Amino acid sequence: MSAGAAVAARPNPVRLTGLLGLVVALAVAGAVIAFQAFARGNHGGTDGTITTSFGSIALTDFRTLDGLTADDLNGMTHGVGGLVGANQVELRVGVRVANTSDHAVKVDPAQFTLTLPGAKSPLAPATTTVDRLTLLPGSTVDATFAFVTAPITGAAVLTYSGPGETSSLEVGQLQAGSPRPDAGHTH
Repeated sequence: MSAGAAVAARPNPVRLTGLLGLVVALAVAGAVIAFQAFARGNHGGTDGTITTSFGSIALTDFRTLDGLTADDLNGMTHGVGGLVGANQVELRVGVRVANTSDHAVKVDPAQFTLTLPGAKSPLAPATTTVDRLTLLPGSTVDATFAFVTAPITGAAVLTYSGPGETSSLEVGQLQAGSPRPDAGHTH
């Protein structure tokens, strides 16, 4: 083996340092982006807070989930509690209710409604992750409300109606897609 061959086989430390620096920078950038996405949640492009007489209600999540077809359920469409059909969507709105006042506050899922473009009346939650509760001073609770509707395009607005107050917050933009074909079910 000649001296020239031994030198050519040796890696260039400047190139390795530059490559290592690039890998570290990309890893840090990826971690920052992932942390921001986790901390922010999925807000459909909108982020906000409703100020209330007792504290605040902050949007933590907004998701649109397509309904399921009979094919998705292998034909088993009877007796499925909470089934969202193929011609519907479920809109999930996550909030954090904070009581910064010096007194306990009653919170009821019925105080929250969702208004959609062209709707004759607001939607009440189909399901929630909380029941009626008393929120003590200095405490918070995270809740998710699920609303079921036909696919629609436009702004979804969450409204909180408490004793002597009503506040609204745009939670996200909806984009109606094509209805999913449902071949029905078989027995």
